[in-house]
Amino acid sequence: MIGLEDRQTTVRHIETAHAGGARLRPACEVAGITVRTLQRWKTQDRSKSR
Repeated sequence: MIGLEDRQTTVRHIETAHAGGARLRPACEVAGITVRTLQRWKTQDRSKSR
């Protein structure tokens, strides 16, 4: 299982790559996750910050 800090760092890296023009699916593949996993992580992080 990936730790919270590593997960947040991975999300930030993928978002940066995506903002820079990278397609989302290949960026996730490079990180070793699926787009669905990215979506879940972002949803979980939002619910924990409330």
